[in-house]
Amino acid sequence: MTVNYLDPDEFKKYLDDHSHIAKMQSASDFHGEVTNFFHGKTVDVGDGMPFGSMTQMFKFRPGEVSIWTGFSGHGKSLLLGQVMSKFMLQDKKKVAIASMEMKPVTTLNRMVRQYFESSKPSVEELDGWFAALGDVCWIYNHQGVAIPNELIAAMKYSAKDLGVNHFVIDSLLKCGLPEDDLTAQKNFVDQLCSVARDSKMHIHLVCHARKAENEMKIPGKHDIRGSAAISDQVDNVIVVWRNKDEKRPIGEDAIISIEKQRNGEFEGKTLLSYNQAGQSFNEFGNKQWTPF
Repeated sequence: MTVNYLDPDEFKKYLDDHSHIAKMQSASDFHGEVTNFFHGKTVDVGDGMPFGSMTQMFKFRPGEVSIWTGFSGHGKSLLLGQVMSKFMLQDKKKVAIASMEMKPVTTLNRMVRQYFESSKPSVEELDGWFAALGDVCWIYNHQGVAIPNELIAAMKYSAKDLGVNHFVIDSLLKCGLPEDDLTAQKNFVDQLCSVARDSKMHIHLVCHARKAENEMKIPGKHDIRGSAAISDQVDNVIVVWRNKDEKRPIGEDAIISIEKQRNGEFEGKTLLSYNQAGQSFNEFGNKQWTPF
């Protein structure tokens, strides 16, 4: 089965969305939810990373927005693609990917290589991968700068009409916002938070880190390029950093750092190894990637 493409004509109806009209609700409408919060059973809400130690400590919860940041070339898009593969193939969650920086075939090629940890999967492996994928992967087929309102409409359509659980935007630089207009960036991220909150879809936004004198120091949430309000508004901030020191210990290739988790207690770092042939990451010393 082939990967599906978002049809622009289908989501145009969301360009003038008036869903805000129905947002006023009585407090009594939430009686059951509040009671369940205090007296209900503990529910494991959210989707976990494909790395053992981090699976339970950090969750991608419905209705949240996560920022993926790091220096250019440090693997944030690669790692994000690997996480999306886990959601689709192991958790059977629906994913939509708007990767305006590369063609859909390039995005999928990288995800296939990561899954099989091979630079050239066999025809049989490719057939199996697409068969396992089923109807859970959607692609926003647009390269170059996007129109912000159309991207927002595509997200609403994905959530409401397609039942998408995770929407990836790669990257903020391709969302049609002037780099020097910090207010526009703030307002766009605020829109993302509203869409996520209203639809219960998780939105992943790739943001580049500011250039530094050298790349040996791990950037933080305050190093995101653009408005400082970006990290303030979102729920989670994830930093991906590659250790490019040629003298580094074998296998200690990268770090994934949870810099912010609004609805969880864990903030910290996990060491990752990198497989060059498969362009994939694994927790150092603890292989977690499981075939379908």
